[in-house]
This record gives sequence, structure tokens and C-alpha cells, in this order.
Amino acid sequence: MKARTTIIGTLSLLLQGGPGPARAIRTSSFKLEDHILKPGESPLADLSGDLFDIALDVEMGDATEFGLRFHESSVACAADKVTSLGAVAKVTSREGRIKLRILVDLTSVETFVNNGEAALPCCFVPKNRETGPELYAEGGNAKNRSLRVSKLRSIWRSSATTEQPEQTESSLSAETD
Repeated sequence: MKARTTIIGTLSLLLQGGPGPARAIRTSSFKLEDHILKPGESPLADLSGDLFDIALDVEMGDATEFGLRFHESSVACAADKVTSLGAVAKVTSREGRIKLRILVDLTSVETFVNNGEAALPCCFVPKNRETGPELYAEGGNAKNRSLRVSKLRSIWRSSATTEQPEQTESSLSAETD
């Protein structure tokens, strides 16, 4: 339960607290907008890491499934459901779109659907921490309306934490949850 409190309580408060607190834990951000996601394509291939704050707004298009894979685990959207590490929630697309907010920690994934319509908190033991996030579509194309992947540094003080806070304002602009 402590991990869930840490992710939802501490991290969410920091991320929603404005650019000051958010900058303190974000190390870098990647953005992609209005992109047609095709099966077999991997626009996040150059990203790696363990801790992420991901905001995704996607139109299903003719894809049968789209989602994110990380550490050999996944959050997937298909038809009227979202699956996160085996947990399932029924969802309703809004104007053909599904919005996801995913917080990835070393051993937990918190998935929020359509600004709170569903929440899927899950714990897991990563099979392979060498793999970064992978955005994917299956069975057809999906349209990525907006994607922001922010790498995070640990909120736990440790001599092992070497990444510095984000220095630019550009990757913090126009954030929506």
C-alpha cells in the first residue's frame, strides 16, 4: 500500500502542483502530436528508463488495439476496455478518443482513463528493465492526437540518483491532463 500512496499521493501532487514542483522531478520530456501510428512502428524507440509520467490522447481509427509496452508489461486499449497489467476497466471513447495518464514507477503502474473515468493501480516486478516505453497499434492505424512522455527522477533521496531536473521550459508548455 505504501507504493500506491507514494505514486498517487506524492507524485500526483507534485505533478499537479505547477511547473516548479514538476520541474523538480522531471528530467526530460518527449512530445509527439497528430501522428498516425502504424502497426510495427515504434516512435519511442530512443527512450529508456524506469520512471515515467505519460499523457496520451488517441483516436482508435481502424486499429483493433493500441497501447504502451514497458519492461515487457503493457497498458492496452481495445474496443471498450483498457487493460493494465491484467486489471481491466470498461471505458467509453469520447468523440472516438481515449485519454490515458500513466505513471510508471520501478514496481507499479497507475493508469487513469479519460480524466478519472477509471483508475487501474497495479504492482509488478519488471521482467526486463532494459526496455523503454513502446507505443504501438495493432490491426490498423491509430491517430495519436497528443503524447507526452516525461522521464522522472526518483523522489527518494539517494546517492544513486544522478539525473538533474529539467532545465528548459519548452517541454513543460501546454500540458493537459
